Amino acid sequence: GLHDRGLNIKSLTEPDIEAMLADVWATLDLPDEAARLDAAVAPRITARANLHGDAENIDAELQLLVTVDKEAAGLLAAAFFGAGIASGEGEVADAVGELANMCAGAVKTLLEGEWVIGIPSPGDENASRAAGWVEATLPVQAGWVRLALGPGDDESDRN
Repeated sequence: GLHDRGLNIKSLTEPDIEAMLADVWATLDLPDEAARLDAAVAPRITARANLHGDAENIDAELQLLVTVDKEAAGLLAAAFFGAGIASGEGEVADAVGELANMCAGAVKTLLEGEWVIGIPSPGDENASRAAGWVEATLPVQAGWVRLALGPGDDESDRN
């Protein structure tokens, strides 16, 4: 598997990312029905998590973006807050941020050296259009989830 490769982030491929995302998604306690979302919730929601590391030969900053569509956001909100509860923008952002944090944890286990995960924050889905990013989109029970990994943003908040 991935662990045998002495992973350098640059060697991650789209199938690797998709497999990791599928593994994380499978750990969620998804209810049978999605949460009801407020009309104000955007059609796509992105959360960002930064990883800071000191590993040799690897950029010491990685950025991870998780984007979900509104259908998948309803599933996520239901998983974290309960199916019968109407969820607004804040809850949805928290749920996507938590998924980003879980994905960052999965990435961290593959990296050599010591890495620290920053606090998830709202992200810009278009950041992953830049060079050096790898991403994969996973169809889920309703809608889709995308995970993108790329070089860190040095202006990012260090906490």
